[in-house]
Amino acid sequence: MLAHRVTILAIALALCGVETAQASPLGTASGHYRDEGQNLVFSHSIVLDQDNLEGLLASSRQLRVFLSDIAVPVSALHGIAYPAIRSMVQEPRVHGLLLEFDPADRTSIRVTIVAHPEDAAGSLPNLLLSNSAGVWASLNMSSYSIVGSYASADGRAIRFSFAAPLLTDPVREDIRGPKAQGTEQMKVLVARAEALRRNDMGAAASLSSRAARASMARLSAAALRQIAASMPASLEELRRSRRVVVRQASAVAILDSGSWASLVLEDGEWKVAD
Repeated sequence: MLAHRVTILAIALALCGVETAQASPLGTASGHYRDEGQNLVFSHSIVLDQDNLEGLLASSRQLRVFLSDIAVPVSALHGIAYPAIRSMVQEPRVHGLLLEFDPADRTSIRVTIVAHPEDAAGSLPNLLLSNSAGVWASLNMSSYSIVGSYASADGRAIRFSFAAPLLTDPVREDIRGPKAQGTEQMKVLVARAEALRRNDMGAAASLSSRAARASMARLSAAALRQIAASMPASLEELRRSRRVVVRQASAVAILDSGSWASLVLEDGEWKVAD
């Protein structure tokens, strides 16, 4: 489904859910976030090092760091704009801070507070930590690992440190031109969109990731009708796509409008993630 249209959010990714082919060793963390009744503490970290082959990120390289008090799989950080971790707050055990930054720019960190919201339909709060002289207390990287720390001015609201390996979701193929329509990933995207157009939720669920299936199960009949009504336009755009980027554990079809459709590899099969 198109990212700029009605999107089925992956909001029920289980901790025992998607496993990637890449091992996912956790890092360590310490510190806390305290504000407006939230008191999050950190003991675990996991880091995804993202390139920008698809051309959809804001910079040529982006790091995603999740700080939490429980183990979370690296698959929760995969994706372009909507990593599954942003939606895992529907799983009450999952809470922490999602950090996103360009490692070449030491002046800012985008922070999402991942915690179970009082309003299930509400968006997650975001912060921008910035300092023209450098926002990090320390940040050191090698080719394989990263160590960082930050403390707010009073040291009370946000304080964290972490050390973790740099994990990746490497590119396997970048398919361009008419051949993109013949890929397994595009066939799955089109088949799922056709099922949604017919309001055949059984078929749509079989082509969706575990997280997307759980999300669809919570949608009202009115929302499903709205999705079905949007599918002819979505199908038309999918069938015009001429580029599919396939990574080790995820894939993206890049669409003419500048949006995209995402998939994940689950149990050896490609499933729609949106």
